[in-house]
Amino acid sequence: MFVFSMILFFMVNFFVVSEAKGTLVETSTSIAENVNVEAGEIQFNPAETTVSAHAYFAILDAAGNQIYDNTGWDGEDLALGQTSEPVIVKHDSENWMVLDQTLRDDGKIVGTTRVMLSMSQIEATMRKLALLLIAAIPIYMAIAVTGSLLIARSALKPIGKITKTAQSFSAQDLSRRVENISTNDEVGELSATINHMLERLEQGFAREKQFSADVSHELRTPVAVILAEAETGLHGQTTPEQQTEALARIVVTSKKMAKIISQMLMLTKNADNQLILNKEHFDLVGVIRDISSEMESVASGYGVEIGPVASGRQEIYADHMMLTQLLINLITNACKYNTAGGCVSIRIVSEGDMINVIVHDTGVGIAEDDLPHIFDRFYRAEKAHSGDGAGLGLSIVKWIVEAHQGQITVTSNLGVGTTFEVRFPRE
Repeated sequence: MFVFSMILFFMVNFFVVSEAKGTLVETSTSIAENVNVEAGEIQFNPAETTVSAHAYFAILDAAGNQIYDNTGWDGEDLALGQTSEPVIVKHDSENWMVLDQTLRDDGKIVGTTRVMLSMSQIEATMRKLALLLIAAIPIYMAIAVTGSLLIARSALKPIGKITKTAQSFSAQDLSRRVENISTNDEVGELSATINHMLERLEQGFAREKQFSADVSHELRTPVAVILAEAETGLHGQTTPEQQTEALARIVVTSKKMAKIISQMLMLTKNADNQLILNKEHFDLVGVIRDISSEMESVASGYGVEIGPVASGRQEIYADHMMLTQLLINLITNACKYNTAGGCVSIRIVSEGDMINVIVHDTGVGIAEDDLPHIFDRFYRAEKAHSGDGAGLGLSIVKWIVEAHQGQITVTSNLGVGTTFEVRFPRE
């Protein structure tokens, strides 16, 4: 406001002074038009001249004799040098704006006119303006401070709500949300971001809580089996053959636990972004043929046959080990939940930059209610509960697909079979 006041003061002063200069020029021109020169003498009639009410003027001939003078200045004052432009002159402690112009007749100088305008009224006006501006600055400041406080209080009110809500958060209760702030500014964006963050945290805590519960549930049974078999072998009245059988069951159960723990570690590393894909170029058809050949003994154990794999070659740029794990999991599931005498078929369909791997079985199928959950950790469909898996295989499959920027879909009909289709980019 101080800078604005200074600019305003000097602008007003500039325009007022410019207007005064214009008045002097107009008055001087009007006087010159009413001056007559006859026989070398200047004739002037003041009654025929229009002069500003605040302007005074004088007319001198070429010899310096006064023809007309209403300025009240003495001859010494009139002896001041001529001014071709308006200038400020001090007289009797008062500032005057003075303009001198020559009078000519046929190119010969015959006299001089002097027009004067008192600056007292202009200076008084500017002093009043300065006092007004100085007096207004505190008022402006008071208005600005009050307005700023009101605006700041209104703007920071949502921040107070966010702070209050944040103080009530706890790991045990992440269901609270910041009150919806419908403003299109940074505060509204902050509120929405915090709510999204809380939603992700709540979902993450819920997943981890469920994961811990599922792990405890899955490991409780094998641990109990191992303890029971070990105690029976140590303290029971058992024959060597029974002890051997107990040890065999302990080995089988321990292998199951080791598999569960290995899969859990893989998924945990994936959640922490610790796994790095080691991509390379290889023939996907050849990998599928090798896996199918190795899995024939597993399939025969379930009374299932693995159908022929298409010939040819399909190059892909991916993590060889991860894709091998994915295919083993899908084929194992297809064999495990098939029917005796059933079949597992594996097809490869090339679609431009994408490669589709389709694994189909003629097994028991998956209920429609179970389909949305089959990729969840430790989830097993109702008809699969009797199996020896931990429910982590398809979770690993989904992670491997997403890590390769691919997609996986599943269709199934109860009593008919299930089809998994995985789409991978070639590069």
